[in-house]
Amino acid sequence: MGMERVQSLDFSKKKGSTRPNQQQKLQATTLTTLEDEQRKAQEAKTYRQKLLQQQQQAEAPPGKEQKSKGGGKSTFSQCVFNMANILMVSKN
Repeated sequence: MGMERVQSLDFSKKKGSTRPNQQQKLQATTLTTLEDEQRKAQEAKTYRQKLLQQQQQAEAPPGKEQKSKGGGKSTFSQCVFNMANILMVSKN
């Protein structure tokens, strides 16, 4: 039984370390991840707005205009939509 040679796990002392390059890649990945999250959030927002608009048009009886946003009661779908928005915003 002899001693076996084991590769060193100390990566920080290697010559010509690629550490700065790795950090640049990490920063670029982080930026693209943030951009993706912002884009997805914007797409989700427009989708929810479009969905709410479709629901409001479907609920409105033909020949009647929709109620103004000033007074009046909210429909169940509007309450659910508002609750979903509150939960999504509080998550971030």
